[in-house]
Amino acid sequence: MTGYKKESISLLLFLILFSTGFSQKILIPYRNKNLWGYADTSGVIKIKPIYDSADFFNFSKTVTEVYKDRKVSLITIDGNLLFPLSDSYQIFGNNYFVTKDKKQGVYSKTGKLLVPIEYDLIECTCYYHEYEKEKNKVIGLKNNKYYLIDLTTQLVQQISSPKNEQANESTIREGIVLAPDNIGTTSAPWPQYSANDFPKLSGLKNLVHCKTIYLDGKPVFYIFCKWNNRQMTGYVGQNGVEFFKD
Repeated sequence: MTGYKKESISLLLFLILFSTGFSQKILIPYRNKNLWGYADTSGVIKIKPIYDSADFFNFSKTVTEVYKDRKVSLITIDGNLLFPLSDSYQIFGNNYFVTKDKKQGVYSKTGKLLVPIEYDLIECTCYYHEYEKEKNKVIGLKNNKYYLIDLTTQLVQQISSPKNEQANESTIREGIVLAPDNIGTTSAPWPQYSANDFPKLSGLKNLVHCKTIYLDGKPVFYIFCKWNNRQMTGYVGQNGVEFFKD
């Protein structure tokens, strides 16, 4: 009997720790007046609202986009920016090509600065036959001079102007993400659920299901947009927590 109790207590502690860790993975955009940050599902602010707009962490993502002063960056679930707020960025393999004030640089996917944002252009070596075998390197253009930059050692070597021959059209570059000129409210998609499906939302009005949070491919938390005069004013969780403050 004593062994049974110990096993039961151990199992209970495991479930508590598991559920606590699981809930900590979920952060919801939280609006305080005109600024956005993030809160956990209980409404406790985890990332201070200092941004003009904030996207969702979803599908087990640990980074997402935030915007401020018409600039964009990626923020981690711990609240750290992977690179300075910039005009745009591109995903290139395991790195980010960042453009800020018409200059370009490179950051790793962990947020390490690999190439300072001081070049007029950054390109993959795979664009040129003579440099296509140079792995984990990029070509930088600055003040009409070309440089071969090693992303591992940060060694910079001046080179002659490379021939304008693209060696490989099918590169791993992904689309450019730009900071929007005007950040507006989010329109809700066709609702999948009603507030009536969740007891803690009973009595609340002007709610439209607008987001489902997935972790490991499973839906774990449902978000409703709250509307007022055709404007989305903030989010409300399935547990009745309001993720906004006026």
